[in-house]
Amino acid sequence: DGRRRWGQSPTPRDGSGEGFAVAAAPVVTEEGVIVTALNTEPGATGRRAAETLTERPPRSETDTERAPTGTPTPSPDATPTRTPTPLPTDVMQLGVEVTSLAPEDGSTRWRQRFPGTYNFTSGPPSQVPTAVVGETVVLGVDDGLTAFDTVTGRQQWRAAVGDTTFAVTDGTAVLGRTAVDATDGTVTWELEGGSGFVGTPAVVGNTVYAGSDDQYLYAVEATTGQVRWSFRADGRIRATPVVDRDGTVYVGTSEGSLYAVDTADGRELWRTEIGGTIQSPTLSDGTLYLGRFDEPLFAVDTDDGSILWQTTPDTDSRFLPQSPAAADGLVYAGTNGDLRAFDAADGTQQWRVTADSQPVVQSSPAVADGRVFLNFGSAVRAFDANSGEQLWSVQTGGSNRPPAVRDGVVYTTGENAAYALDAADGTQLWRTPTGRGPSITAAADVVYVLGFDTPLTALDSESGEMLWQSVDRTAETPPAVADDWLFVGAEGGRLFGLTATDG
Repeated sequence: DGRRRWGQSPTPRDGSGEGFAVAAAPVVTEEGVIVTALNTEPGATGRRAAETLTERPPRSETDTERAPTGTPTPSPDATPTRTPTPLPTDVMQLGVEVTSLAPEDGSTRWRQRFPGTYNFTSGPPSQVPTAVVGETVVLGVDDGLTAFDTVTGRQQWRAAVGDTTFAVTDGTAVLGRTAVDATDGTVTWELEGGSGFVGTPAVVGNTVYAGSDDQYLYAVEATTGQVRWSFRADGRIRATPVVDRDGTVYVGTSEGSLYAVDTADGRELWRTEIGGTIQSPTLSDGTLYLGRFDEPLFAVDTDDGSILWQTTPDTDSRFLPQSPAAADGLVYAGTNGDLRAFDAADGTQQWRVTADSQPVVQSSPAVADGRVFLNFGSAVRAFDANSGEQLWSVQTGGSNRPPAVRDGVVYTTGENAAYALDAADGTQLWRTPTGRGPSITAAADVVYVLGFDTPLTALDSESGEMLWQSVDRTAETPPAVADDWLFVGAEGGRLFGLTATDG
């Protein structure tokens, strides 16, 4: 009936009742309600955390340190000491508390506290990722994972793997590039990307293809994180790879090279020098269409990498760093001030639409059912695909992210919001507030939004209602969607998979 049955607050040892604040959603088990709290405030508790920082219990045989090869390496037992060790000036202390409460009355069954640290520049964490796996509660804090027995509260293991955000599947905690066995803390797999994954990965079957700033293209087994092969290119790979049915993956680099790589073994099939910084290509009927930031649009034969044609640059426009769209014998590309259609066979221009105000086209076009959709100036607009005639326009505040079209609905973003519009006439179906600069990805029944200050968020495609929001705010790329999985590139050279149902 909504009446409060009991209430319980985290309380520091000094009894002041201040400092600790709940930092994770409670997790209910058969043994109790697991609650995690943090204290980052100065004072008695903070000083105590600093004094005991070097008094952590000896590490168990399953405790691990991160090895460069990704192979678990047992750490020697630590020797506890009572002598406080001065911390670096850019590192601050925090206190962590995990408590098991009786569901019926809120009484404390067990409580554990342990110290941690955080970097002054990044600031303290606001949440502690928490999950229960069997009879183990796993917390992401400090520089890794710590696990406690849900019945006794005894610490079971700690894995110092350099990350704290994780998701659990089949008894495995997945932390971006690393997976840890939740029963004992051993590292089961790790992807060493060396540098950032900036472009959205491509997923085909059980393989994720992702380019990195470390100049490698990786083929990763989706379910295990195992690297099947890696291919070294001549520059950073920030564009989304394209995979065809014949077993070839195509990707461009920041040095202007376009590669075709065999998906079976990572062997180079051909290489073509395009120049500039190559953007994500569009594959249609055996031809790749791509841009490189500056003027020309290129058509490349997938058989041997030969350039079939390229457009002649205009003095008043430049192609922007987005992928073209291709359908029904035409290729559509947005330039700095207009939208153009080209003949896919020879690159001759078929029509051109110039903005009457705010002449900015910053997104890739999307084509469906004889219409071209794109963010044009401060609005999302629809054009007839054959003639370029404008069919409708809806003010959204403008976006440099491409719209997505699915089942007669245009999903797009504008100024701090995501929109669903009827593709036929632009009627607004729903509007959901978001953070700044969000991208949008449409999948079956779900729309995924990711922005500068918006973590990966899942919205119901019919209502716009938020279904879930990821606790990991390091994601940098829109997700690649494959059945029940999402694959995202993130800061620090991490590539990680999320479950599509709850993130």
